[in-house]
Amino acid sequence: MFEDIKEQLSQLANMDEHQLLYDAISDSEIQKDIIALQKKQLYDDGVKADGTPTGGYAPVTIEKWKPLALLNGMDGRSDHMTGKNSGETYDSMRVENDLDGFTIVADDRNNVFGQAFKYGSLIGGLGLTDESVSIIVPEVEQRIIEMYSELLAA
Repeated sequence: MFEDIKEQLSQLANMDEHQLLYDAISDSEIQKDIIALQKKQLYDDGVKADGTPTGGYAPVTIEKWKPLALLNGMDGRSDHMTGKNSGETYDSMRVENDLDGFTIVADDRNNVFGQAFKYGSLIGGLGLTDESVSIIVPEVEQRIIEMYSELLAA
C-alpha cells in the first residue's frame, strides 16, 4: 500500500539541490533572460556586477569617435561606458553554469572588460547585480518546481 508515494518521496529526498539548480539554470530560456539582464545592466543602466557605475568615456571619444561609430552602424551611446562598441562582445555573451550558480562570460577580443580607463572601467562588468538576480530567482524557482512536478508525474 502507498508504495508509489513512498518511492516518489524517496526520490525527492535523494535529489541533490546543487544538481537541481544546475539543471534549472541550464534551461535555454532562463539563460536568454540572464543574458538580457546582463545587457540591460551594462547598456541601459551603466552598472557593473557589483552595482557600481561603469563610468564615462573620454571627451575625445564622446566628441569624435562615438559619432563616427554611430555613422558606421556601431554603438554611438556616450552617456556611460557600455562595452558594446561593435556588438561583437555582446553577441558572444553566454552563461557558464556550475553547481553553485553561474558566471557570465564573453569573447572580449579588445579586453574592454579587463582594463581600467581614465574615465571609467568595465572591470567586473560581467555578472548580475543583486537587483538583477532578484529578477531571475523567481524564474529559476519556477523551473525547479516544474522539475519536481515532472518527477512526481513519472
